[in-house]
Amino acid sequence: MRKIEYIKNNYQLLTIKLLIVILFIVTCYMGFKWTYNFWYIDLIRDSDSLLGNEQFLRHIKSNFTPSLIILLPIIGIFINKKIGWILITSFFYMIIIALIFPLTKDDSLDISDYLTMGLFIGLIIFIITVMNMKKISEVTYGFTKSQLITKNIIASIIGMTLTIVIIYIKK
Repeated sequence: MRKIEYIKNNYQLLTIKLLIVILFIVTCYMGFKWTYNFWYIDLIRDSDSLLGNEQFLRHIKSNFTPSLIILLPIIGIFINKKIGWILITSFFYMIIIALIFPLTKDDSLDISDYLTMGLFIGLIIFIITVMNMKKISEVTYGFTKSQLITKNIIASIIGMTLTIVIIYIKK
């Protein structure tokens, strides 16, 4: 009976955590799938020589970078303390910044790209708003209202830093 009460009271947070876990599983699966499909013949012929192949290692790095990034909020899911909230929220700030960055740089985007990114940005802002609700931030993670602004600033700085690191890795 207590589990049902917990789910009733925390369904929003549980939904966000489930979304993060699903994103992690999907990115891991896609990384394995893309690597396997691209290197299938070489894996059959001589799998030992692939570990020394620089192109193979770059390909693995690019395929599994999203999974490594999503490890940050995965760790935050299992920590029901203030640092867990910061890790989860910083991930969503990182997504917003990563979505806004191409909008300012690329001139070849059309109206459907802007609308799609706008919808995703709106969804992520909604998730950040849910993470800032009193029921989640104060009751579950122990933030006072005055601490919430500071922690949001910290989470956004971590998100910006992660975005810059990702852009640096891609180049």
